[in-house]
Amino acid sequence: GGALALLRGKTASAARIGIGLCFLAAFTGNVSILYYSSTVFEELGLSNSLTISAVALPNIVGALLALYLLDVWGRRPLLQLSFGAMAVSLGLLAAALGTQGAAAPLTLPVVGETSLAAVACVTCLPVYVAAYSAGAGPVPWLLYNELFPTRLRARATALCTTLNYCANVVVAQSFLPAVERFGLGNTYGVYAAFCAAGLVFTNKYVLETKGLSLQQIEFMLAQEGTGARAGDAMGELFAETAEPLPGPVVQSADRIGEG
Repeated sequence: GGALALLRGKTASAARIGIGLCFLAAFTGNVSILYYSSTVFEELGLSNSLTISAVALPNIVGALLALYLLDVWGRRPLLQLSFGAMAVSLGLLAAALGTQGAAAPLTLPVVGETSLAAVACVTCLPVYVAAYSAGAGPVPWLLYNELFPTRLRARATALCTTLNYCANVVVAQSFLPAVERFGLGNTYGVYAAFCAAGLVFTNKYVLETKGLSLQQIEFMLAQEGTGARAGDAMGELFAETAEPLPGPVVQSADRIGEG
């Protein structure tokens, strides 16, 4: 019983996907990056009004893209694109910020009159924010409700939500100490590594649920680990769930064929 029941039996695969995504989505650093974005912009000598263009607008654009692409591309490709784009954009930003220590975490090389980090911040940060809002932000919450069977869905969603919030608290509370100890560039580099880990995790474990009923998703997850191919599993499911046509319907069809 309880949360441990989710980790055993037929729900083990769903629990692995749900718990893995809730942790990885949190440790991409989105909470801290957004919360302290105006401070970073100020430290880089950029106008606070740029925060709207670099953070708020991409956030809205990403959310709108998610509404459209979830049922066009699917959940898994959207997560892959999201984690991949975040890893690249945040990795480039971390490289531009450099590896300065706690004494001068924002002491940066200058290109002309504008610091290299300022250019990277204005170009890479919007990509990161839009990518998160389009994939790693909303998709896990949808998958929580699709992966778990009805009888366990409320308990499983509550568990994933709690773990996600706890992970976000850890990320938020550790951000400033990490910046003071390792520098902003290295801290962002760690977040970029978690983004890359999210891409690897999605490629290995997350299945595509677009166009599938909850019953089909549950059957596919139950078949995982038995050696059955996904196509064979789906064929068995359709064979098991298919119902014969009622006698009168068959007779009517035969009469039409004879006519």
